[in-house]
Amino acid sequence: MKQKNNKHKPLAAAIIIIVIVVLFFIVLFLTLTFHAKNSSFAVLNALHGKNYKKAEKYETVVIDPDNFSSEELQELKSSGTLCYAYINVGSLETFRDYYDDFKTLEKKKYDGFDDEFWVDVTDASWQQHISDLCDECINAGYDGFFLDNIDVYDELGEDEETFTSLSNILLIVKSTGFPVIINGGKDFVKAYIKSGSPAYLICDGICQESVYSSYDADTKKYGRNDAASTKEYLKYLDARKKDGLEIYLIEYTKNPLIKCKAMFKAVNSKWNIYVADSIELK
Repeated sequence: MKQKNNKHKPLAAAIIIIVIVVLFFIVLFLTLTFHAKNSSFAVLNALHGKNYKKAEKYETVVIDPDNFSSEELQELKSSGTLCYAYINVGSLETFRDYYDDFKTLEKKKYDGFDDEFWVDVTDASWQQHISDLCDECINAGYDGFFLDNIDVYDELGEDEETFTSLSNILLIVKSTGFPVIINGGKDFVKAYIKSGSPAYLICDGICQESVYSSYDADTKKYGRNDAASTKEYLKYLDARKKDGLEIYLIEYTKNPLIKCKAMFKAVNSKWNIYVADSIELK
């Protein structure tokens, strides 16, 4: 009898494991389905105003003011969607109508993008330019700001002048009274906090791209971020959440496993997340 019972143990163990795995994926599916039905956030930089209806299903969207007329913006806002203006703080793109005014401030090539350069944020004219853009967006009716390429601090060597100038820019934008999300800039934010100033003085939220996914701009290939980098990002974002900031993730992937893992973390941590098929952000 004992030998007979032992023969059934491996089968019983296998059944238990299968049941646990199935239950796990059912819970995961239900969680992600709930999240999908309550789409709260999207970054749609490449979306043009004529296609504004694609953004109506989101509570909050980040859009490029250069792509929207005032009428198109108001049409989108009339659906109840909050619209954050995308403003590129740390780099200069050749397709902007103000490119010629600031091209002498180019500092270095933006790897992987032929039409973009890291810019000298210490220059007073650039700082005034960012302030002017914010005023224009407020007058146009935008609900907040999404400030990109704060990683310029890393790219320009993490020197004191860049730190001070970038801090001043963010303080100016925050002083408008409108919500501010900064994209990237992990090392800058940590340096800002280390200097004795709380992060809420410069932003209301932190957005981080590619916590779980990865994109190589040179080879144009998508993949999975390495475990060490993911762990470092998660530790940083958990700390900023404890500081009282809203957390936003942008992942670029079609891989269902990467997508599920990222969304599961976001839902459980009460973070905002947008999963895009590509960096085009349409």
